[in-house]
Amino acid sequence: MFKRILIPLDGSELAERSLPVALRIAQAQGSELILMRVPLAEKMMTSYPAEYSLLWPEQSLQLSRKMSTDYLQQVLAEHASSGVPIRAMVVDGDVAGGIVDTVEEEQADLIIMTTHGYSGLTRWMLGSITERVLREAHCPVLAIRNGQPLAHLLITLDGSYLAETALAPGFSLAQALKSRVTLLQIVPAKGLLDWGQIEQVDAEKESEIQAEVMDNAYLHLEQLVGSHAPRGLEVKIEVASGSPAATILDYIERHQVDVTVMATHGRTGLRRWVYGSITEKVMRGANCSMLIVRPHFHD
Repeated sequence: MFKRILIPLDGSELAERSLPVALRIAQAQGSELILMRVPLAEKMMTSYPAEYSLLWPEQSLQLSRKMSTDYLQQVLAEHASSGVPIRAMVVDGDVAGGIVDTVEEEQADLIIMTTHGYSGLTRWMLGSITERVLREAHCPVLAIRNGQPLAHLLITLDGSYLAETALAPGFSLAQALKSRVTLLQIVPAKGLLDWGQIEQVDAEKESEIQAEVMDNAYLHLEQLVGSHAPRGLEVKIEVASGSPAATILDYIERHQVDVTVMATHGRTGLRRWVYGSITEKVMRGANCSMLIVRPHFHD
């Protein structure tokens, strides 16, 4: 599914944590990797000898471009024996805009980025490059939080078609990484009663309705596995009742989830990401990597 994968790099070891995962996916699926870096003169000037601060802005940017090119060529050489087609690009402009524009120009199917190792993604998201990429990119974004193996992948569902658009990229990622998968569907605590379909009912009847809703959800998940899951993939089905975000976060913590896959929606025509409240809460609270999927029919 992932034919072309974009890897933004900035010269740091943190950013390079995305490379082993990207290489595994590419080797499994025959993908092409595109390494990119945006040269920043002001960043270069803080890391080079003092005499370079005397350069004019254009000279400084030219030197930064050369540094970026040299760095990417070094990374290419280090992975030349991987058997994966890899090419490098130096893209001018602001970092987030360069990433988003490159995705569109190269028709990338996936972006892989790394995050800081803070608890949850709160400090990573707010005001950051990654937050802008998540908001504007038209392809899935895999945000890797640490260098641990991605062995357990959780796909969260709510019974909607929107949520189920996460299945294909989630299963594709799991198949490439040989991860086990859990499908988790959250049923509201009062099931159908929350939707106002029944005005008055006693507690016993309410429990019966709740049980029926959960049974139906389980059957639906079985159908999804049968129709979408690749052969040989280990898939577990779970149905839980409760507050969606809190239930997902609790499951992540108790079951050692390495990657959580969620779909979220965009505002038509504005190219602005609109985080659903549940997705945003999970992103801010989860201590694991995230694969965020933006369905094309919302562009």
